[in-house]
Amino acid sequence: MIAISLEPSDGSTIADTSDPAVKAFLTKANPDISAGAQLRSSDADSVRIIEDLVDTLIARGVIRFTDLPNPAQERLLERKLLRKIMRKEEGLPDEDEQTILSDDQIF
Repeated sequence: MIAISLEPSDGSTIADTSDPAVKAFLTKANPDISAGAQLRSSDADSVRIIEDLVDTLIARGVIRFTDLPNPAQERLLERKLLRKIMRKEEGLPDEDEQTILSDDQIF
């Protein structure tokens, strides 16, 4: 195995993700990170993207924060607080203090 692709190409064969050759290839590409660890890392990145998307939708008036289910509101507030604490511990400015320009509007 020399490459993995999401799209089939001439001369390629379809392999199942549970195939030992696929697992070996992924481990060889980055021996310190298992497929599970890579997936968890990707999930963490996806969560931040969703949080930013929710913030953008709220800022543009598409949805209201209170439209979200209570557990989602609590989780978003918890993560914002944790990020604020982490930024303060690292000596970084609060995200609230940064100006973001979008469509000639400041929010």
